[in-house]
Amino acid sequence: MYEVELRARMKGLEKIEKKLQSMGASFHSEVQEIDTYYGMKWEVNSIKLLKKRGGRINILLRIRKRIEEGKTKNIFTMKTLPSGDNSIREEVELEIGDAQRMREILKAMRALKVLTLTKRRRKYVFGKIEILLDDIDELGTWIEVAREDVPKGHLRETKEEIEKFMRRKLGIDEVETRGYFPIAVQEIL
Repeated sequence: MYEVELRARMKGLEKIEKKLQSMGASFHSEVQEIDTYYGMKWEVNSIKLLKKRGGRINILLRIRKRIEEGKTKNIFTMKTLPSGDNSIREEVELEIGDAQRMREILKAMRALKVLTLTKRRRKYVFGKIEILLDDIDELGTWIEVAREDVPKGHLRETKEEIEKFMRRKLGIDEVETRGYFPIAVQEIL
C-alpha cells in the first residue's frame, strides 16, 4: 500500500485549526516526534549532490521517536520512491524497542545519518483524510494532508482529491508535493 501526502507552509496554525473545527474535523491527538533520517551511502555521501537532486533519494530510512500522552515509542520507517513523485511513496513501518540497536544496524548497512527534525503535531481526521498541523523547529509551521493505505491503482486520483480538499475546503493555494526531508535538505543543509 502507498501513502499520498501534500503539505503547505503556513504563517501560523490557529486560523486553519479553527477552520478544521468549524467544518467538523475530529481532533485525534497531539504528539511530539523526533525524526532522524538516513540514506544509503551511495545516495547521500555528497550533500552537494543530494542538494542538486532536490533531496530526492530512492530509499529513505527514518527512526522516529514519538512521545504521546507521556508514552514514548520508537518507529523505524522505510519509504521508497517508486513513482518519481515525492508526494507518493511506498511506506513500511515497524515499531522497534531499541532505537540505538537500530542505529547500529543502519551503520552496519552503510546507511548515513543526514538530518534530524523535531515536530510538534496536532492531528485531525476528516473522513479518510488525516490533517496534521506541524510546528517544526527547523522548518517552521506546516499543514500536511494525507491518506494512508492507498492501493496502487488509486494514487493519482487520491492526490487530486487531497489537493482539491486543500484548495477548496481549506483555502490553501500553494501546495507542496515534496516531503519534509527534501525540503530540509534544500533549506537547512
